[in-house]
Amino acid sequence: MNWKLPVLAFAFALMFAGSANAQTLVTGVYDQFFPFSLTDIIYDSCNDNTNWQAGDCSYIYACYMVIPKGDYDINHALIKECKDVTDQSSASIHVQFIPPRGKIYAVVPFITQMHYTYDNLLFQWNQPNVTIPKRQVEAIVTLCPDGEILKDNLCFHAEPFCLDTFNTNMCNNPYDLYFLDLQGDGFANDYGIPSHACADRDQNKVCDGVASMTCSDVNANGVCDAVDTRITQVWCVDSNQNGVCDNVESSGTFCRTNFNPVCDTVNSITYPNDCFAMAAGVTSYTTGLCAPLIQNLCFADTDCPPPCNGVVGLCQNPDSKGNRCFYAGQCNPSIIQCSIDTDCPAAPCVGISPSCDGSTNRCNYNGQCITQPSVPPTFWDYLVSIWTNFIGYILTSLGW
Repeated sequence: MNWKLPVLAFAFALMFAGSANAQTLVTGVYDQFFPFSLTDIIYDSCNDNTNWQAGDCSYIYACYMVIPKGDYDINHALIKECKDVTDQSSASIHVQFIPPRGKIYAVVPFITQMHYTYDNLLFQWNQPNVTIPKRQVEAIVTLCPDGEILKDNLCFHAEPFCLDTFNTNMCNNPYDLYFLDLQGDGFANDYGIPSHACADRDQNKVCDGVASMTCSDVNANGVCDAVDTRITQVWCVDSNQNGVCDNVESSGTFCRTNFNPVCDTVNSITYPNDCFAMAAGVTSYTTGLCAPLIQNLCFADTDCPPPCNGVVGLCQNPDSKGNRCFYAGQCNPSIIQCSIDTDCPAAPCVGISPSCDGSTNRCNYNGQCITQPSVPPTFWDYLVSIWTNFIGYILTSLGW
């Protein structure tokens, strides 16, 4: 037994508690909502066609990240997430996670504005200018729940015990000792328990009268009673040894997933194997895939409208398997004649301008359609440009 382990864990708990001033203590799930008002953020929404077609608009995102103290690389954030809150008057950021034990983290919710401008010469959106108009920060300290002790950044159930070296039922160890249930089985496999150890759950320095710290085994089957219960919950009878519990097998048909197709010739349905066919109630089938069905898709030439001028649609049945549409001909090129720019039809989209070529008297369309900007998948990379100032805000706010 490592007798120093409980002492180290106890000393660490005291040290950690001393550094937790003005910080939120978390012993389980961290679950917090952070509200933000967005009414004072002035911007032109990229969801409004007029704004993005003018080449100047913004998206608003509500984000959060969790940064471990001492490691402020944005790529090392424990978790990070954003959601689009453009056009909303308020946003609520929900941060919920189970933090690793024994560390200090900064929970940083913030609002991000991504401002886009369009380059009319290159016909593309410039990289967004990212600002953070609103931000909050909270420091959290992760500790173990009552009755547990930290070991290797994990929490384990701690059971007080003591040493009754002189067999007087009185503890004679000079400091508090704990068994850590590392295996979750009631200490049965964690330590070699000395004969003079006894339980002292109320920590009154008097043995509780328990002979050992081993688990209860009333049925003497060599398995802790608590484990017996867990085994019973997942154990089942499999009399035919086919890998399926009998009580489950009796409730339906279970088929192997090997692919050896058969065809229900009556309904022209292919099943992966004969077991699936019989499970569907099919009694007559052939080996192999069903032949594809060709149905009547048209009944007259009018059922085959041509896709463009110059092409003719015909309804034909050349192989006696069903009427289908066939097309003959070639689409005519579309040439628009003009004398002046106003003779040309309006541009199909914003970003393209029509003009009349005086040498050919044909309409030309210059430019490229402007499409609505989208947030790039490398969203977090854009925060790097302002990250130094952001880290300064975090450190200042937390006094780190």
